[in-house]
Amino acid sequence: MAASGEGTVLERQTSVSGETSMPRETSSSQEVLSANRPTREAAEEPANALTPHRPEEAAQPVVTSSTSLGSPNAGSLAEGAALPLKGPGFRFRPGRNLDARFGTDELVRALVRAALRVHREMPGAELYVGDLSHPHGGPIRGHGSHQNGRDVDLLFYYLDEEGAPLPPVAAPIDPRGIGIDFRDLEDPEDDIAMHLDVPRTWLLIQSLLEQPAISVQRIFIVEHIRSMLLSYVRQISVPAETVLLFEHVTCQPRYPHDDHIHLRIYCAAEDISDGCRDTSPVYHWHRQRLASKGASVVLADRRRRTRPQITTAKQAREAAGPMHADVVRFLSERESWMTAPRTGRPYCR
Repeated sequence: MAASGEGTVLERQTSVSGETSMPRETSSSQEVLSANRPTREAAEEPANALTPHRPEEAAQPVVTSSTSLGSPNAGSLAEGAALPLKGPGFRFRPGRNLDARFGTDELVRALVRAALRVHREMPGAELYVGDLSHPHGGPIRGHGSHQNGRDVDLLFYYLDEEGAPLPPVAAPIDPRGIGIDFRDLEDPEDDIAMHLDVPRTWLLIQSLLEQPAISVQRIFIVEHIRSMLLSYVRQISVPAETVLLFEHVTCQPRYPHDDHIHLRIYCAAEDISDGCRDTSPVYHWHRQRLASKGASVVLADRRRRTRPQITTAKQAREAAGPMHADVVRFLSERESWMTAPRTGRPYCR
């Protein structure tokens, strides 16, 4: 029986875990910000970029050296920043390929800060960060994108039946907000019910949306979890512009993303002249933001993309072997939300 946090049995049947040398582990967010050899200084961020709890924790001017090249589906990464294996409020997901934790400085910095905010405001749980990109980008097994340091997979926060935080696994969440960690697919006695931790999951997303150093292009997430999050934020105090941004950037793609969040950021203004290319959609507010920095969006050639190396739900189900009745029933129910809905929204049709 696998330890909690390593993924469901169904997922483990098809997951890939590369063997690499173990990098030095660190929990210092400052080391993330200065890990790479600097090549240019970024503009100092506003004081509210990271709300400090103590004066010495205020956001500092940062140095950037990474360059995202090409597009998420046909790109590469120069001088990528490595996400630490563990830090305040987060860890790189156990069992994943250690070479898949590299991203742009902006993205890694944003992840560290978002996890830290959740850790401070709602302590007791950890964010499990999944795949970003390879050290130099390029195709990555199991993904159609993640090629140039601007994509990342994030597991949801979960609670047990009593409301206590659970170590995350990639358990699909149904429309009631419940998932099951089917540990041994043939044994119903070791199944663990997992409830979506809506407040923590929202706070993570809010922190990422509100960070001025990045511009979020897409949050791929299943439609019913999107609806749960919107229902929650309408009951609490959240800036209207943050809610509006969330409404626009969230979308369920062909693969439903009911067991994790896939977040993508736009090219940094400094990377565009070096060859960073965005994909649609491009929101008017992002164009305005780039214009204020003397840059403009350059879209990728849609003909230049690699064929994704992904495992379909059907393939995973066939590879998993015998299953007890509750697993079969859940997978049959899951088919009802596997198809991307027709939302009619401007940026997610």
